[in-house]
Amino acid sequence: MLRWILARMRRFSKEIPDARLARGLAEWESYAASTSEIAKQHIRTAPHIHISRTNKGSFEIAERLMCGLLIIRRLHPRRSAYEEVQRLLADPAQLPYLITVSEADVRALRDGTIYRPVTASEGHYLREGRDIPLRRYPINVKAIQSSVARLEEQIATGKASTPLATLHSLYAEYLWSQKGQAGFSDAEDAMLRALIPTEADRKGRNPSGKPAHSSGS
Repeated sequence: MLRWILARMRRFSKEIPDARLARGLAEWESYAASTSEIAKQHIRTAPHIHISRTNKGSFEIAERLMCGLLIIRRLHPRRSAYEEVQRLLADPAQLPYLITVSEADVRALRDGTIYRPVTASEGHYLREGRDIPLRRYPINVKAIQSSVARLEEQIATGKASTPLATLHSLYAEYLWSQKGQAGFSDAEDAMLRALIPTEADRKGRNPSGKPAHSSGS
């Protein structure tokens, strides 16, 4: 993506000679040179903003697993949230809202009439001619439980952000990287807050992640 941006900046600066543009291009080229080695040592994790080292027990993955559990517990309160997360990760094509580039944006990309930063999904479509493929992530329920439990311990001791702060951060990243949208509305904030379990929710849930209700309740 950075190389693609630089190529467009070089073409543009040739047509409009300006000292400020030249300085800006030089700064971007310097940035590209300084990050090229980092890119070889790290992998990107969805939604394509943060980078994390290629080892197990990723903090970012734990955050995403925790947020996935919060969402599923609201959507499907009578299912095992851990099992549902495992099922969706094993076959992400089952997700109800897949990340795709709209037909209108595809036409604008081809015509060069998008006058804003190109999102991660759009950049991939420009390069590959298709949406970002969803990769399967095989993981067992016990590993999900352990990963989230370690994160919850860090949250309890103040070493990690609260669940709400994490939801805010990841949702903002999603909006920026997939829709080019900075920030979100009060209604969206209320939606995120509604995902945080209340005290009654906590009392009604057993350690396995399943609701403590009988099948007939």
